[in-house]
Amino acid sequence: MFRVARLYLHPNELCMKARGIIILLSLCVFAVFGQHPENERAELKNTPVFGMVQDAEGNQYKTVMLAGNEWMAENLRSAVFCNGDSILFVPRGGMNSFKSRPEEQPWGDLGVAAWAYYGGSTRARDIHESRAEINLYYGKLYNWFAASDERNICPCGWRVPTEAEWREFINYFGGSRETFNAVKSNHDGFWKYPDSLETGWTGFEAIAGGYRNLDGNYSHFGEMGCWWSQDEGQRDRSTGARATIWFIPEYDNRSFQIGYGGKTLGHSVRCIKEKPGAQKTAQKAMNLRGRYQIQNGAGATDAAGNQYQTLVIDQQEWFVQNLRTRVYNNGDPIPDLPDTEDWRNAGSGALSSYENNAAHDQEYGLFYNAYAVEDERGVCPSGWRVPTSRDWVLMLRAVGGQNTAGEVLLHPDVDFVPAFAGFRNLWSGTIGQGRASQYWTSTPHSSDDSYYFYYSIAPQGAITTVSTPKASGNSIRCVRNVD
Repeated sequence: MFRVARLYLHPNELCMKARGIIILLSLCVFAVFGQHPENERAELKNTPVFGMVQDAEGNQYKTVMLAGNEWMAENLRSAVFCNGDSILFVPRGGMNSFKSRPEEQPWGDLGVAAWAYYGGSTRARDIHESRAEINLYYGKLYNWFAASDERNICPCGWRVPTEAEWREFINYFGGSRETFNAVKSNHDGFWKYPDSLETGWTGFEAIAGGYRNLDGNYSHFGEMGCWWSQDEGQRDRSTGARATIWFIPEYDNRSFQIGYGGKTLGHSVRCIKEKPGAQKTAQKAMNLRGRYQIQNGAGATDAAGNQYQTLVIDQQEWFVQNLRTRVYNNGDPIPDLPDTEDWRNAGSGALSSYENNAAHDQEYGLFYNAYAVEDERGVCPSGWRVPTSRDWVLMLRAVGGQNTAGEVLLHPDVDFVPAFAGFRNLWSGTIGQGRASQYWTSTPHSSDDSYYFYYSIAPQGAITTVSTPKASGNSIRCVRNVD
């Protein structure tokens, strides 16, 4: 077991006694115990120039001038954005589990900014007396949504580096191996394995804080470090770019590399100072419509004369309000069943208002059972349909994939879910208000068609697909194909 000595913070100095390091920015660096050529140090080597910066929470950080930029020489540990907004703390791991409160959402289901302490290793717990110590030495682990949030996770006037800036960082030192030697902390304790070679002359102090997996578990404490960039993956928008550094003797290389990882991974963050005249991250507008080919549609009118706004997403046009028609397309009325027992035993198409109050129809739409969904008379306007599961998959894929779609669909530029109506269950009426919106598909789940799939979107951005009995009450969004 390796030991990390305490950090002593002074107004102008931070003394760190530890050895080991890893970087994760969506760059990955792999290091190995091996030979160290005499000429490996660049001529750039000289005495580091240090400074200090304070974040919006009051935490202070040592900084260092490198590659023409001022970098934080410690991992970020702020729990608030530059504007003071809190970043969601999510200790719970796992995926695909609906919870009503944001802090109970599983880490892997999140589509919004979140952080966690490193907490999955007995080594981490043995070394440090408390989470406060882990936070002090290693900082927090953030998902990519936090690193890229326009409110700016870094101190005001600072920002998360771009992928291009991490590449420039590597080029400055002459390559990945040279960068590894330049930035890896040479203090005892921050790495699991000892290293007899001299490293870390730049003062960057890259340390091995590990990372948090997509399932919420933790890995590689003492063996690797990762730092996010603010950019998405170039080929896969469900990933983010990062910088990573490894040091495990069984590998036979030393390198600092750029790579890509799922956006719900938990990585460290190093901030870089904005240069005069540079566009501040907090001021950048997220042009999501342009990025994901989203535009206003022509609108639609149902058989009862209700009008709806629509959005064209890729090759589909979607309602952006919940259906509220009380008649089928041929004009036949759909029974309104406010009584819970009547609703549960209907056995045919039925609807009900939010909290059985028609005054809410405009805002929340109506709840329909799946008997209405499958009725051949049709609930959607002519030329439109209740989406299949495949329709939902195609739409979510068009906005970056299920792990990313929540961030896009809930963003004010898109506003796909203006209100969270909840749903109607079989026993107690309307529940889940403000905590989710549930939308029927026309795809049956069971062989006897007694269960149908639906999609659920939570305010935190989590999107899940589940099946439920036909007698349940969910909202409906209509869709049609466009040329």
